[in-house]
Amino acid sequence: MESGKISARDIKKYRENNKLTWHELNDVKTMKLVPTKINSEFGHLGGVGEINAGAFIPGGFANKQKEEILK
Repeated sequence: MESGKISARDIKKYRENNKLTWHELNDVKTMKLVPTKINSEFGHLGGVGEINAGAFIPGGFANKQKEEILK
């Protein structure tokens, strides 16, 4: 494969051959390829779902998790 000549089809083939899944980060703009098996083991709402669920309002669950980590 020539540098700079990667197509969407190439990415899909690589992802499927390596058993990877797209995972949306909480910033609602970044996507990462992660092992499908690991991704399926952890439930998540996704960035938009977390925002709609109030995760980032003061006292929301994302802030509470951060506070627990910082203890």
